Amino acid sequence: MPNPPYIFSDRGDVYVYDDLAALYAEIEAVDVSGLDLFDATGRPLRAVVSGYTWTVDEDDVLSPEPERLISMLRTYFERMPEDFSGYRARAAEMTSLSDLIALRQQLAREPAPGFVARLFRRSWG
Repeated sequence: MPNPPYIFSDRGDVYVYDDLAALYAEIEAVDVSGLDLFDATGRPLRAVVSGYTWTVDEDDVLSPEPERLISMLRTYFERMPEDFSGYRARAAEMTSLSDLIALRQQLAREPAPGFVARLFRRSWG
């Protein structure tokens, strides 16, 4: 059984969700095959697509690859704009996967920079 939270990477952008239902609602079935999905331990998750929906195969759980997820999170934080350099610096100092995931969750609560983001009250989700 995968452990929450759940993380997905879409070509370098990393998102964290507290439960599978939220993850299923965010990602369309046609897009899931191109994403890297993980649980909180760094265990890769296999998506099973059925028509226009998808689920995680909870029986086909692979061995954890925490270093791979840590690398993805570090790369994500290294690309942060200057307005969020504090996150970049904090991520560079962190050594544990759980700390990096918690930092990404904290960032998701921050308002995104830019006029359009402020206008629509968007976050780094």
